Amino acid sequence: MAENVNTRGAAGNTLLRRLPAGSAIRTVSGTSWGEVMSYSSDSPLAFAGGYSAEDVADAVSYGGAAPRWRLTLLNSDDSVRREIPEEDIALGGSYSENYQNGQRRSLSFSLYNEDGRYTPGVNGTWITDRIGLEMGLRMADGGTAWFKRGVYAVSQPSVAHSNDQDLVQVSAGDKWSLLSGASGTLGDTYEVPSGSLCADVIAGILLSDRGDGGPIDVRPPFIHPSLRNKRTQATITMSAGQTYADILLEIATQLSAEVFYNSEGTLTVLPIEEASLDNGKASQWDFDEDQVKAISFSFSAQEIYNRVIVVGSTSGGQYHRAEASNEDPSSPTSVSRIGVRTAPIINDANITTDRLAQERAQYELRKVLLLRTPIAFEARINPLITVNCVITISSPFLLMGKERFVVQSVSHSLDHSGSMTVSAASTSNLPFLVDSSEGRKVAAMAEGQGSGGGDDIIKVNEWVYVSDRAVVGAPYRNDDE
Repeated sequence: MAENVNTRGAAGNTLLRRLPAGSAIRTVSGTSWGEVMSYSSDSPLAFAGGYSAEDVADAVSYGGAAPRWRLTLLNSDDSVRREIPEEDIALGGSYSENYQNGQRRSLSFSLYNEDGRYTPGVNGTWITDRIGLEMGLRMADGGTAWFKRGVYAVSQPSVAHSNDQDLVQVSAGDKWSLLSGASGTLGDTYEVPSGSLCADVIAGILLSDRGDGGPIDVRPPFIHPSLRNKRTQATITMSAGQTYADILLEIATQLSAEVFYNSEGTLTVLPIEEASLDNGKASQWDFDEDQVKAISFSFSAQEIYNRVIVVGSTSGGQYHRAEASNEDPSSPTSVSRIGVRTAPIINDANITTDRLAQERAQYELRKVLLLRTPIAFEARINPLITVNCVITISSPFLLMGKERFVVQSVSHSLDHSGSMTVSAASTSNLPFLVDSSEGRKVAAMAEGQGSGGGDDIIKVNEWVYVSDRAVVGAPYRNDDE
């Protein structure tokens, strides 16, 4: 029987799953935000079940693992055709992942091409190729734990000569690019009648003939159980020149859903109320102050909103309309603190009920609130961190005591530096934006420093200065005065 094991810094619905002894395959259980990350092990200990969850977590926590990268050429059904030798991969490529509907992952890399085997063409690297990416953590015993990082369609192979080396440079997007690019462009008007079963329409789009006798994507989609019997509520019509991706986005709107490809290359459709339940997500990793560096914040005053209005279609002479606003008095961007600041009004004819309008308004409010409280930092590379997961950061200097953040993007180079860049947004309030003295106390207590103190913060009118970094917020209050 499989055994669930907590990782260090991870908990709840993202446990690593230990399989029976003798198996070299592990998986991370499905998460509420749609990621299902499998990992395999080539450990010499595979006969004993390979690495445990604790082994992987310890390698990340204590720096015992150097990253490796595995690229594989895939067949049209995503099965492995052959592995690209590691020595053929030039260091310095890049991977990025962004939280959004549609394409989330992008990949670029270079291959040494001294013998011409990768020269762009039907017998080399070509636009029909699919690439699998895996991130490997080299473990203390010499083995590697490999984590999947998506399936990609080659978009732009090119030849370069640099420092007396012949290289083929490859850019690729995840499989959404097959639906949004030339392969997914409609040659005629495409209509999805009202009342169509959405799951059937989605599956049918993926199985559409590419023109060479094969489907766009043979892998079945994952559609959340709550959405599998849902039907379109209005006719969807797309003109020639639009894409299958446009149709999927319209269906997602009618379902109040997110749609994207996960790290295994599976099209995933999740209800937005499931994906955006940030308070119900366990922390995927707890970062201490010494685990993060180069932290930066940025705020755009002109783009801070606290109200969203959604206007849908008309029925019975009435518009389906809803609005959502930030009424949390503890929030630095609440209506009571800064007045009403309305985001650009959303008009969408695919919203056919008041309920859909309200769900969309709440979802869009979450998006604008997250995007306006950003933080970026560098940390040791961690295969358990994906977009839309929750992490915590503890930092007495930044007045944070396990402050919760939703990850918005992850990026890193395909090298052995072992670092990644993460951008994230606070799920509630950055402490220094609301009540600096209280935030300092919370952070200090989280670090076992009693009631706080120190001279990092000084009072200057309505600004709070943290060392030499200025942030807008409530005036500093010393409760001891």
